[in-house]
Amino acid sequence: MVRVLPKVLNKKEKIFFFIFLIVFLASGVYLIISSYLGGTIVAPANGGILREGILGQPRFINPIYAASNDVDRDLVNLIYSGLFKYDSAGQIVPDLVREYSIENDGKLYNITLKENVLFHDGQPLTADDIIFTIKTIQSPDFKSPIQAKWLDVRAEKISQYQIIFTLKNAYPAFLETLCLKIMPSHIWSEISAENFPLSSYNYKPIGSGPFYVQNIAQEKAGRITSINLNKFAGYFSQVPYINQINFLFFEDERSLLRAAENNIINALSLPSGYYQSVYNFSDYSFVIPRYFALFFNP
Repeated sequence: MVRVLPKVLNKKEKIFFFIFLIVFLASGVYLIISSYLGGTIVAPANGGILREGILGQPRFINPIYAASNDVDRDLVNLIYSGLFKYDSAGQIVPDLVREYSIENDGKLYNITLKENVLFHDGQPLTADDIIFTIKTIQSPDFKSPIQAKWLDVRAEKISQYQIIFTLKNAYPAFLETLCLKIMPSHIWSEISAENFPLSSYNYKPIGSGPFYVQNIAQEKAGRITSINLNKFAGYFSQVPYINQINFLFFEDERSLLRAAENNIINALSLPSGYYQSVYNFSDYSFVIPRYFALFFNP
């Protein structure tokens, strides 16, 4: 029948026929694709390694000191977990916290912890670790750069998994302060204030975050050249999809860019003026929860 059609149709009918055939086929393809997309979702795959190049050196991968160094802060956010955290939309949400309430006109925060949280060495995270971390920051002996944020805060352990924070004055941004990462008291309580900055746990930390330190490579002079992180299978929240993150540290922009050009790394962070130098990389911009303020004395 199809072979006969060209013979029995005139020129105008042939044009209409082929237009109808094209529309029919296109509609069929559209329906198939729509049905497939409507019945499926895009899901991330497990596995893979991210190799990120970073300018500088880690000094203190330690929550009470990391505020003064961007490299340390990046690593602390992956290795440790806090009472609260920022989500992908930049909103503060519970992390270690199961439930909480704000009372007494914003001067009291009643917090209950999740009970399934483990440090990377298998020890449970409890209220003792929260209290220890905060008291360490508050003590002038440890010289923490974030001490001022905690001077007017009293932290009280109610039970193994409940804490009450009492503020001298109401502070609406206190939830942001509670994004502080928590240290394991069973490790750090044995270390004196004088030896705190010298401890090997400052670059081989034990946290409760989504990644743990697998190994560290150093030069003979002691300079750290790389830190490899593996995903923590015992993580209390969503276990990361990516298996490993390798951080490679560089002393200057030139060596970092050379590593990018030679595909030694597949991610890096640079000032905007350098983006044209890594044309084979995708460019992503992120909004970070940070601001700069200028205050005038009256």
